[in-house]
Amino acid sequence: MTISHYIVWFALFSFFGWIFECVLNAIREGVWENRGFLYGPICPIYGLGVVLYMLAFDNELVATGAIPLWGVFLIAMLGSAVLEYLTSVTMERAFGARWWDYSNTPLNINGRICLPASLLFGAGGLGTVVVLIPLAHATAGLAPIPVWEAAAFAIVIAASVDTTLSLTALTELLEKVEQASEKFDQAMSGGIQNAQDRARSASDAISSGATEARMQFKLFNMLTFGRMTSMIPARQQRIPEPVQNFVSTLTERQKRALSSIKGYPSRKSTAFGEAARQAIHKANLKLSLNKKDHDNTGAQNDSGASKDAGRHE
Repeated sequence: MTISHYIVWFALFSFFGWIFECVLNAIREGVWENRGFLYGPICPIYGLGVVLYMLAFDNELVATGAIPLWGVFLIAMLGSAVLEYLTSVTMERAFGARWWDYSNTPLNINGRICLPASLLFGAGGLGTVVVLIPLAHATAGLAPIPVWEAAAFAIVIAASVDTTLSLTALTELLEKVEQASEKFDQAMSGGIQNAQDRARSASDAISSGATEARMQFKLFNMLTFGRMTSMIPARQQRIPEPVQNFVSTLTERQKRALSSIKGYPSRKSTAFGEAARQAIHKANLKLSLNKKDHDNTGAQNDSGASKDAGRHE
């Protein structure tokens, strides 16, 4: 196979990877959200992984059984873990953010990789050897080489433009989130200080109400945004108005980009960025539920109309 074939397969499985991520997220969160790093419907790490599998396993050692299938599985599992870990580190160092986090998944390493995902990717390596490589060779001759080259050229151009636009927009977005976070923290600090002063005054002035005043003082201390949000499940959190106002200023593309970020370990805007992501998620979930209610209402109306028509007959 030529490099054009590999580019086409890269694009195809980047798209399949994007579908897999979005479906998995929809099952977990109950709403469809873009899980790609880029604007387009692709997750390049999946396409890159498949191409690397094809390059590694499309040889005589695998074809003749010198490397058994269990060896293919182990190589694919370990290789995918290394690729995923390095990709996570690189993206975090470049942008100060993470696009996936396995911290709540058993047997993870720094939240970047985990055994269940690596086992799944190992199975993907087996699928590449058993199904994809034979399929790739069988389809390579279905179209002339110029057709493959033209398709590969179009893919490279589209991917280059998408990457350039996405990186530029992402850098601007992360800076915008950080600036908004700093303003929010300053406003919260001022409000908390005023509340603490009032609580102290109440405690000094009303000796009989000392216990209640201390409770108020503790409540004011809890008003720091990071502590409050960490104590409440994400779906039950009340999104602060400044965060909602910030989200309202974002474009749909910026909302998509922000909703795909899972954390900001290298930035100060972790709490604010997560709250903004939750606000977008809740808005998307509300839209999804409203659509379901509308569809159910329409189905019930259609069913009722059919029953009425049957009675008249």
